[in-house]
Amino acid sequence: MRNKEIEVKKEKQRHSLNLFFFLFFTFYFLLFTFHLSVALADSPVTITSDYLEHFEDDDKYVAIGNVKLQKEKTIVYADSAVFFAKAAHVEAEGHVIYEDPTTLINAERTELNMDTNTGKMFKAVILLKDQKGAGKKEINQKIDFWINSDNVEKISENHYYAAVATFTSCETIAESEGRYRGPSDSKFLGHDDPEWCFKGSNVDILIGNRIAGNDMVYRVKGVPVMYSPYFRAPEGADRATGLLFPLIGNSNVKGFQFSPGFFWDIDENKDATVTLDYFSKRGVGEGVEYRYLDFDDKGRWYLYHLDDTQENKNDLVLKGTHTQNFGNITVFADINYVNQWDYYNQFSMDRNERVERYAQSSAEVSALFGDSRLYLLGQYWVDLQVPPQLQTPVLPAQTTPQRLPELGYVVYPTNIGPVMFSMNSSIADFTRSHSNIDDYTGQKDVSGQRLDINPKVSYTFGDAVRIFQSLSLRETAYSLTNFGTDSGPDLHHESFDYTANALMRFFKQYDSGTHIIEPSLSFSYLPGHSHPLPLFDSVDVNNSINYSQPTATTALLNKTALAQFSLLNTLASKDFSLSARLTQPYAFNTVAPAVANDITPSLSDHSLQPTVLQGNLSRGPISVGVTMAEDLNTFKEQNSNVAISAKVAEGTNITVSRYYAFATPVSTLQYNAGFSTVLSKTWTVAGNVWYAQNQGGIQDFALHAIYTAKCWGLDFLFERKPPDTIHPPEYSMTFLVSLKGFGGFKLYGFSSSVQ
Repeated sequence: MRNKEIEVKKEKQRHSLNLFFFLFFTFYFLLFTFHLSVALADSPVTITSDYLEHFEDDDKYVAIGNVKLQKEKTIVYADSAVFFAKAAHVEAEGHVIYEDPTTLINAERTELNMDTNTGKMFKAVILLKDQKGAGKKEINQKIDFWINSDNVEKISENHYYAAVATFTSCETIAESEGRYRGPSDSKFLGHDDPEWCFKGSNVDILIGNRIAGNDMVYRVKGVPVMYSPYFRAPEGADRATGLLFPLIGNSNVKGFQFSPGFFWDIDENKDATVTLDYFSKRGVGEGVEYRYLDFDDKGRWYLYHLDDTQENKNDLVLKGTHTQNFGNITVFADINYVNQWDYYNQFSMDRNERVERYAQSSAEVSALFGDSRLYLLGQYWVDLQVPPQLQTPVLPAQTTPQRLPELGYVVYPTNIGPVMFSMNSSIADFTRSHSNIDDYTGQKDVSGQRLDINPKVSYTFGDAVRIFQSLSLRETAYSLTNFGTDSGPDLHHESFDYTANALMRFFKQYDSGTHIIEPSLSFSYLPGHSHPLPLFDSVDVNNSINYSQPTATTALLNKTALAQFSLLNTLASKDFSLSARLTQPYAFNTVAPAVANDITPSLSDHSLQPTVLQGNLSRGPISVGVTMAEDLNTFKEQNSNVAISAKVAEGTNITVSRYYAFATPVSTLQYNAGFSTVLSKTWTVAGNVWYAQNQGGIQDFALHAIYTAKCWGLDFLFERKPPDTIHPPEYSMTFLVSLKGFGGFKLYGFSSSVQ
């Protein structure tokens, strides 16, 4: 039927049969142009054009003017085209536009197979549509990829290859002007320079999988910035196995740095990253990070080793977390191990790691039984402070107790009639031995086992005046080695702790806000012990004072009775809030622990203990927080922490804080100031500085500038690392780039130490 229709059209064109048919076909041509369906093996190809002619010998169709070829969801527009029906092959020229559900291509000329959607495009601009969001409901951001090339081969439905090409995820001028929306546009997709692009050779693109190429140059506004001999990145996929962009840097301490990486997409719930660090002055480091997530377990592990040729030592870092459930049994591990005290200060970019006093590792297996829990716990600490033998002046040697392991049973607060019952019990093995400290001191520190049982009952009653009472009993037994006292290795301690607290609450509602006053009075009694006991953790604080302190300051507590009065005052309105708590403790003996009790408690020889003031003020853009303790016997500040934050302008905030702690022989005084400001829609700047009076002035300093555009971003970070007794301060600059659709990577890093 279709062939016959073609023959009729051709007969009309050769003989001009009569005026009726001439007028009919002329009217049809003017209104509808030519429209033809060609039957193929799978589905028809529809051809529409201003002029269409069929050549039977070659089964070839020649279309001229506003040509459109369509097969299912694949459409080709062109100024002219030749279609070979048997081979389903089309050769199109002039403003060629190819479009399918995932791809849109503009080209000057193309050769395509309409059955396989394969072929070649010349002078082509390729748009890979919304690759990140395709079929993924959790991803709403629209991300398009643009590829420019003089010669592109479409190998399969989703596979492209170009000898030389550029690609980017930035919106081009062509996209913003909408030049690809229809074949009737007089403008054409041009090879305009985007904000950034990669240009390379042997570019291989697998839609929904990856983009790879050789001799890749990263360009910003057409200017070459970075070169890589090989490039591979995920395209349309969250993860893909391949090489990561290397970090290149330079430092007068570490030398030239080259840090490539490899990402391994093991499974949909497992992946790993392998890194290599080359420092021309320090040696070679190797690292691997493994991540996994399953129904009952998840975790993340990182292992790193550096052969430090300059300091002739091996740095080893092991960090990781693991959580796993077996019914009511939970396994948890949080490992943070480093074998060198100064590793973080030299190599870490994270200030929180550099200022940590200890690196703590914990592992626990616990089982829940209703209102109780049975657990097996192990804890290990690495002291990150400068070793005492390297400090000036040389300080007394100290070791950290390691809890390896502890078996415990806990009863959560449970109602038994009118009272509440709870209990903590454990048996633990502690060791304080450390090879470096033992070699330095020439002796071993105390180690041993401890059994601790601590049941507690509490009772609350009252309405206008709420009375809370608790009584806890404690039995602690030790088996010690290297204790060095006349008490013998097997010590035990029995004690109890009685606490009573009375609380009232006065509330007043005003039209403009509320006013609340809460006075409270508490009393606690704890008998002491006549023999010195070791100090492993907070349990032992209740039993004794650190035996290693000078005898004059460690008078044993035969009795400890402490009364405490507290008053909380709160005012709140629509744009204003103020709360202040004043606490005054009073000790009934002449030697008592201060309110701010830590593992090593501070002592006062006066019955009137330090007065504590805690307050918070918020009014409009300003907020203030204060905590301070003052010894009214000597009028000396014991400790304080003041923080002020304010919004000084739209998008601009500042913070200032001060911390002080009294200690002998040197007190601690630290200041911190920071700011953040939004300069424009694309620029944000933030900065922080940390000052320590007893450590020589400015310690850490960081200035962070962020540029955010529609399709890319740039982070500039300038930092100062503080010195220690061995290493001078170090200044560093790092450039990080984030590209829409490709993620972020460190572009360049530079650091320098100043003597």
